[in-house]
Amino acid sequence: MKRFLLLSALSLSTLPPFSAAASSGLTLTSAGTLRLSTPKEDYSGITWLGGNNYAVVSDTKDGFYTATITINPVTGMPTGWTRGAFYNTGTVNNDNEGIVYVPSTNTVFISGEKNPATIIEYRLDGTPTGRSLAIPSMFTSPSMGNYGFESLAFSADTGLFWTTSESTLARDGTRASPTNLVNNLLRLQAFDANTLQPTLQLAYKMDINAGYSGGISNYAHGVSEMLALPDGRLLVMEREFIVPSGLSVLSSRVISKIYVVDPLGAMDVTAVGNLRTLADSAFLEKELLWSQTTTLSASNIANWEGMCLGPTLEDGSVTVILINDSQAGYMGVLNEYIQVLKLSGLPMIPEPSTYAALLGALSLALLLVRRRKNRVAARGGNIQ
Repeated sequence: MKRFLLLSALSLSTLPPFSAAASSGLTLTSAGTLRLSTPKEDYSGITWLGGNNYAVVSDTKDGFYTATITINPVTGMPTGWTRGAFYNTGTVNNDNEGIVYVPSTNTVFISGEKNPATIIEYRLDGTPTGRSLAIPSMFTSPSMGNYGFESLAFSADTGLFWTTSESTLARDGTRASPTNLVNNLLRLQAFDANTLQPTLQLAYKMDINAGYSGGISNYAHGVSEMLALPDGRLLVMEREFIVPSGLSVLSSRVISKIYVVDPLGAMDVTAVGNLRTLADSAFLEKELLWSQTTTLSASNIANWEGMCLGPTLEDGSVTVILINDSQAGYMGVLNEYIQVLKLSGLPMIPEPSTYAALLGALSLALLLVRRRKNRVAARGGNIQ
């Protein structure tokens, strides 16, 4: 996580969230935000355990908290938050960033950003199982430094984990900076849940950053989180955090965007030496579903870093839970929030505890074949 030193607490301006529905058939709108009252932390990831139960990681503690979140089943408005016990994982200064729950093993995997970047499995009491994802060497040498595995996603339907570097790998060109306005080029890496080995790798192009021409105190532009949908598609959160220096800190802001991408039929770029040699057509097509820009105030900033699916509402929409990093309530003025988004256009989502019984050993290949058949049938064609 980037340590953003906010020199003063100033006025907040939040633009209305943007929502859109296009070729994906999905819409994403805000249902409401809840300010958290528990002692401040550096929350960086969240995962749904079923019911009202969640697990949350902090990037300054080696372990995870349990938590309960109450959501109005009609409106999706978050109405309650209780933080439970902390489970120490025994790692040391791992800079935990992402967490996902795997129902079939009743375990969590946590991504660590420190060198070497790791994604390790733990039991729900915090003890390691001894298993971890096999990270391709391109993500560990040279070191990604503080731009490592900020994100982690898992779908029990596809049996795949997903992660990516927060910013461009050294082999793929220069990173965006306040004065270097470029598209960060990322490699979305999939792992098989049975073997824990890397499988598919896809090319993703971020939006060009807004940047900042004046003095800068802290800055980051990259993917802060991913979420795997049950139909194989992915939600990708792009985040740009701009903290100017001096009196210009007044204009500090966070720009957050959530895109949907579809791995179906995309080009595997594992063997590609430099993503900047690829044509635009080799990158995943993406569709903007939601965006929000926030600035400083006397009490809050929306640096959204964690994202997970939650329960299905009565109207059939699925909740997407966001949690922000307050930098432990920096200077006593920053607060922590849960924001619930409503995702429409997906089939009913079963609770995590039912996945193993419902899905068994369902593979991604079977899922993609079924989706391809559905698409061809919709066009009136045939598939062999």
